[in-house]
Amino acid sequence: VYKWLAQLNPIIRHAGSPIFPIIRSFDPNKNGSRKITGGILGIMGIRGRLNIGDSVYINPGFSSKNDNGEWVSSPIQTTIQSVRSEETVLSHAKPGGCVAVGTTIDPQLATLNRLVGMVVSDCPLPVVSECTVTNIDIVADINAKKDLNGQIRVQFLTSLVPSEIVKISRKKQLLKIKLLEPTAVVYRTQRVTLFTIDYRLIGHGTVTFD
Repeated sequence: VYKWLAQLNPIIRHAGSPIFPIIRSFDPNKNGSRKITGGILGIMGIRGRLNIGDSVYINPGFSSKNDNGEWVSSPIQTTIQSVRSEETVLSHAKPGGCVAVGTTIDPQLATLNRLVGMVVSDCPLPVVSECTVTNIDIVADINAKKDLNGQIRVQFLTSLVPSEIVKISRKKQLLKIKLLEPTAVVYRTQRVTLFTIDYRLIGHGTVTFD
């Protein structure tokens, strides 16, 4: 078994553009502090590497609707000031665990986990508001009309997005949905978990962004 494992090609995740979903965010400053530091992000690495001093983007960032009712997003640009794992000070963040990174953003933006579900990268990511779910595996006894009422939640990485069902095709096992919050695209096609709007598990599916 050991010889067989040794022959496998390792999965190299340290190369490529950094992708780090945010799993926690908070304001590290205490009331009455004279010295104010930027918001802290708890991140997990999927790909690439983040070094102290790197300029990064938080996607999708600030979002609002224009006059046509379409989402318009502006990524938040910041600089990595520090990297820590518990009490250990690090020089960089990489895939394989969760770390806390200090940034230069307004700490109020990070308070109370406001940035959870967003993605840290080295460039702005595409933002979408519609997608198609196929290859759906239902693992719960769900009454579509009674339990869903036209809405579901879709989990993209660390983001749980409320969504509106636009079209259901039972024959093709297909859902077309409209995301009620803009979402940054990391993978054009990915497996996702589906929930009812009150967080009950529905099943899994494959998402393709339009």
